[in-house]
Amino acid sequence: MTTSIPILPNIIENLGSGIIIIDKSDNITFINSIAEKLLGLKSKDVLFKPTNHIFSEKIILDILSSVKKTEEALNYKIAITKPKRRNLTLNVAPIFDSSEKYNGTVIMLINSFREKPIKFQLLKQNQKATIGTLTSWVAHEVRNPLTSMNLHLDLLKEEINENSQNTSKEIVELIETLEQEVERLNNNLNEFLNFGVISSSKKKLYNLNEVVKSIIELVQPEAEMARVDVVLKLDESIPKILIDVAQMRLMILNLIKNSIQAMPDGGKLEIKTEKKNNKVNLKIKDNGFGIPKEDLKNIFDFLYTKKKDGTGLGLTISKKIVKEHEGDIFAKSQVNKGSIFTVSLPII
Repeated sequence: MTTSIPILPNIIENLGSGIIIIDKSDNITFINSIAEKLLGLKSKDVLFKPTNHIFSEKIILDILSSVKKTEEALNYKIAITKPKRRNLTLNVAPIFDSSEKYNGTVIMLINSFREKPIKFQLLKQNQKATIGTLTSWVAHEVRNPLTSMNLHLDLLKEEINENSQNTSKEIVELIETLEQEVERLNNNLNEFLNFGVISSSKKKLYNLNEVVKSIIELVQPEAEMARVDVVLKLDESIPKILIDVAQMRLMILNLIKNSIQAMPDGGKLEIKTEKKNNKVNLKIKDNGFGIPKEDLKNIFDFLYTKKKDGTGLGLTISKKIVKEHEGDIFAKSQVNKGSIFTVSLPII
């Protein structure tokens, strides 16, 4: 007999931030204890009531209205005066149902006086344990049904192929949509699980150029479909460095995919390696839509994303991998001109 663990409420409480969830009618459906303390109220007094019962500041109501209208996340620093004056970081993101229709909004309130610069962070002393527990739970409770769904979809496709003359076009399209959604969920799940298990204990001396070349072989078809020209400027004289090859592949793949996705109308992707000041540097440059200045400082933060289908984990994972290798990663970007991601790794 399996005992169900109420893990989600525990994690929401341990985030160290105020969490409020409102439905599509702008009524409050959830508020955690930290939000209660920050706003000086009790959940029993505000649950299932309109948001103006907890927020009197017009700017906050305008932000909530904007997120609902545009279905895009927003991040602001605000000041509230009740129950006392506080500076808060307000992160607001839309919630979508299984049909990808707007279904509500989640609000995260971070006490700016206590926070380290805008981080979606778990309480430091509990972070590794909480993520490890959550990863194990997700791996079991989500991976298993997902595998089952894949198997049943394969069986259903076989049945349809055997009776293709009696199968309508609509049914075939529905099966294809299901396959795409299962694949998307599987990709998101893999990204989350990668975040929980990253470890660079399998390091060996290896040439970074070889890692880059292997990744290019993998993404070349995707780049061609996106009409993105890939240009390699690899310094063949760079020395081997101590890396976990599998994790380095994952990091570079994340960065390259991000760059390709930033060029929906096609463009140029330049990948460069060089030796500089006892470091091997990797630069990934695109001429895509760029990142706004106000978002650039947050892009490596846990769960931070402006993509509708994003998880907010890809760049967090990339940074974690680089830090495991005692390296640095940073980004420069200009809106409508493109971005440059630079990874700097030590030569041992």
